[in-house]
Amino acid sequence: FTNTSEVLIRNSIPSTPLINLPLNSSYLSNNSFFHINNSDELDDDQIYYILEVDDAFAFSSINFYNGTLRKTSNLSNSFNFSLGLGDGIYYFRAKATDLNDNSSYSEIRNFTLDATFPYNLTLISPVNGTTSTNRTPLLVWNGTIEANFANYSIEIDDDRDFSSIQFTYNITDSINNTAFQIVDPLNDNTVYYWKVSVKDLANNQNS
Repeated sequence: FTNTSEVLIRNSIPSTPLINLPLNSSYLSNNSFFHINNSDELDDDQIYYILEVDDAFAFSSINFYNGTLRKTSNLSNSFNFSLGLGDGIYYFRAKATDLNDNSSYSEIRNFTLDATFPYNLTLISPVNGTTSTNRTPLLVWNGTIEANFANYSIEIDDDRDFSSIQFTYNITDSINNTAFQIVDPLNDNTVYYWKVSVKDLANNQNS
């Protein structure tokens, strides 16, 4: 007579991962960084992260899914890829898997995807080739078209290639603020070049 018993060794479930980046309510361009960390499990199995992105908070129709984000570090794991989505507000969450069991979902965060560069920026005055005795001229340009405006940046240099920029001014208060009175007097008998660039909250920039 042999007395036997059955023992079932269950697979341990990965712990819930933490999202480091992007921060909640961030602005992202199409090539986006995600930093995920802190998922472990007792069996020391290889862990993968599952990332889900949706334009609905309920995640009723997943717009982006990646289930092959391999954990390579016990610290922050960085992933960079193109989401391939249209501009708009999205929600994202992550969970961990050891290919047998899944963890619970992380917190839900949101971001605004802005892959569109600001455009329609044109210099108006002074016109190219102007000769003037005014050492603090008024610079005027037309307003850009950009839903998530961050700032205008004005650069002035006596080199055509802007290799030794003399003055830089930033305008952050309004997309409609399209004129700037130079406050630092320019030198006499000097040819200056000026340009305006515009940046949005997702760091897309145009000039």
